[in-house]
Amino acid sequence: MSMFAIRNTVSPAGAALVCVPMLVLGVSSVAKFADMPQFVASLRTWTLVPTSLVLPVAFLVVACEFAISIWWFIGGQRIACALAGAVLLLCFAGAYALHLALGIRPSCACMGALQQVIEARTEGGIIAIRAASLAVMLLLGASLAVLGDRFRAAAASKGTT
Repeated sequence: MSMFAIRNTVSPAGAALVCVPMLVLGVSSVAKFADMPQFVASLRTWTLVPTSLVLPVAFLVVACEFAISIWWFIGGQRIACALAGAVLLLCFAGAYALHLALGIRPSCACMGALQQVIEARTEGGIIAIRAASLAVMLLLGASLAVLGDRFRAAAASKGTT
């Protein structure tokens, strides 16, 4: 049995861990969409993203963030959503950290139109650490659900033998 077939919901502790990053993904997707030209301009500073792919990547990122967040909040495959969100955030954190390692500081329009309201300036390393921290919260939340199911299944099988 795959871990996704175990259960569609996360434990209360897992839900608490996953809720914040999912809210961040949802809000950031809407904020990016609200000021798509700013987000596209930001992506143009990422040298690892080929110029010809900037526009498709921008729309793909916004769509993925929105879909993952909404899917989680309406209750669809919550463990898969948490894992997908973690992968998305870890890809961003890794790409941002790689840019920094190469001596390039790409623009971060992570929160789209809200970026200037939230922070005037953020140090580059903090941006990658923040994304990685949100990914860790998603992974821990998904892990709690999977581990909880396994413990319950083991306890049930011991009780039936």
